[in-house]
Amino acid sequence: MKKFLLLMAVICAVTFMGCEKDEQESFKFDIENLYGTWQGIAIQSNGEWIDITQPPHTNLAFSVVFYENGTYSGSGYFGNGSGTYKAEGDMIYTYIDGEELYRYKVHSISNGIAEVSMGVAGDNITLEIKLQKK
Repeated sequence: MKKFLLLMAVICAVTFMGCEKDEQESFKFDIENLYGTWQGIAIQSNGEWIDITQPPHTNLAFSVVFYENGTYSGSGYFGNGSGTYKAEGDMIYTYIDGEELYRYKVHSISNGIAEVSMGVAGDNITLEIKLQKK
């Protein structure tokens, strides 16, 4: 009986230790493509894409860096800061001090370009954006 309980304890410990990595592995896209610096290149307004890398829209410029250890940092139009993130399915959830801040619904990531819908936690407004990996 003691051996059985010890075996169950070991199985539980291994299961819990693997949870964080499993969450990242459940990302619909190749998680390796997510890691790195992403620069916002366009925002959709009234059905048309606006290039935010060129005047007069450079004031909307932003970037975000996703690290392999589950942390991220962002700068630019949407604010400067850092926190943690979780990638599940086609969603990326970002947190600052444990509170959800932004959520990204990833439509595609290929050839260094990502198309996503970005929303603020608790808000029904979404913004369509394109990002390019640096």
